[in-house]
Amino acid sequence: MLFEKENQIQTNNQLLFLGSGTSTGIPMITCTCAVCTSLDPKDQRLRQSIYLHTKIGKKILIDTTPDMRTQFLRSQLRQLDFCFITHDHADHLHGIDDVRAFCFGPPAREVEIYVLECHKDLIENRFPYIFHRHKVFGPGNSYLGGGLPLLNLRPLTPGRHNIHGEEFTLFELPHGRGKTMGIFHHGMAYMIDCHEIPDSVVAELKGKTDLLIIDCLQRGPHATHMNVEQCFKSIQKIAPKRAYLTHMNHDLSHQWLQQHAEQQLGPHVQPAYDLCQVTY
Repeated sequence: MLFEKENQIQTNNQLLFLGSGTSTGIPMITCTCAVCTSLDPKDQRLRQSIYLHTKIGKKILIDTTPDMRTQFLRSQLRQLDFCFITHDHADHLHGIDDVRAFCFGPPAREVEIYVLECHKDLIENRFPYIFHRHKVFGPGNSYLGGGLPLLNLRPLTPGRHNIHGEEFTLFELPHGRGKTMGIFHHGMAYMIDCHEIPDSVVAELKGKTDLLIIDCLQRGPHATHMNVEQCFKSIQKIAPKRAYLTHMNHDLSHQWLQQHAEQQLGPHVQPAYDLCQVTY
């Protein structure tokens, strides 16, 4: 088990990268490029997701990727209190059915899924058997299986929230024509799947951020994600004590990105990798 004291209250918050890759994962199906065929385990990336074990003992999943089952099994994680889903794209959402394992019990329990209001209808309509289960299943059409996910979608507005005793500040970040949830928790800022970080968000984070987890897709420009240059400029503006680059595609090897980040910004900035653990 990666978190040795999973059942105990911690002196610090702990963060585990369950995945650090983009929507295709690395290696990508059909690709034989240098990164996809790399023998460096840090170049093998499941879809982007993190798990938080807070110092008051809460276990929180951010994003339910299509790799969720594999991520939890290889990490030997067996507990979950609630989830955030940053946005409705498949690589951050379509493993949601695997959350049902935490509903089985005994006793059976419901799990809260926190999203931005702008994503509520999109997610509900994609998974009616979960979020409209009281309408889908009823008299004359009762559910016959034993594995219905007992998940409740909780929409939130940007701003400060107390959730299960934990303080969070949520932001809306631009992601192409859509939005992504940015999350701030105890000095940790989680800013992924965005093509920029608005000045208003930078102003909120500057001087407060000990740990920045930030989108860094590739070297060239992209319509919906920050590339390396944009990512580095955002890091310079926010000026965190530490930064981890994530959501990388197969344009970026771990070794190259680590060297480039250290040359440009210093050793406090480095690429994340699957199963990387960080305290904050």
